[in-house]
Amino acid sequence: MASIGGEVPRSAEPADLPPAQPGAPEQNGAVGEVGEADVIVSVEHEFSVLLRRARAFSRELAREVHPELEADAYGLLLRIAAAGPSRPTDLATYVGVGKPTISRQIAMLETLGLVARHGVEGDARAFTLALTPAGQDRLGRARSARRANIQQRLSGWEQADLERLAELLRHFNEQGDAAARALSPSPPTPPSEGAPASDPAISEPARP
Repeated sequence: MASIGGEVPRSAEPADLPPAQPGAPEQNGAVGEVGEADVIVSVEHEFSVLLRRARAFSRELAREVHPELEADAYGLLLRIAAAGPSRPTDLATYVGVGKPTISRQIAMLETLGLVARHGVEGDARAFTLALTPAGQDRLGRARSARRANIQQRLSGWEQADLERLAELLRHFNEQGDAAARALSPSPPTPPSEGAPASDPAISEPARP
């Protein structure tokens, strides 16, 4: 199967390993350890190439949605589209950023007319964010372009290889999600009634 991106570094090529002597016993698992380290080097290299290209591609897609949209805010837009109406605090937890960063990205999406706020019944200070019709349309076109790009890149692959790739990526992402949940802090204690909001993009002041 073809490599996902870039050449495998010389240190990761089996030809660089010394040939095994017939009948020679392994010494304290050294051969297995070298082989495992060899694979990890190759995986790390391929991931670095893949992530570098993914970042560049995300910037291109963000500009397709709107010329002024940043790549990080584009990722936030994708999350809102997938999860539906979302609270800013939940979005910040999902993407792993703090209040100042999520506030700036939300403000950008609102200014560009891609998302809008909706009140939460029973909580005057809380709100959720959802895509506007313009946001749905622009994002839909950008996602179609993304899928077409991926399809073109994988056009020469066998169906079995594509299915295996999807399976491995799903497994990797599920492990990453589980690790993130294990490391995530406990939910913050809700503010007391009438307490002022610390950030206007995260919560709204209480109404009279």
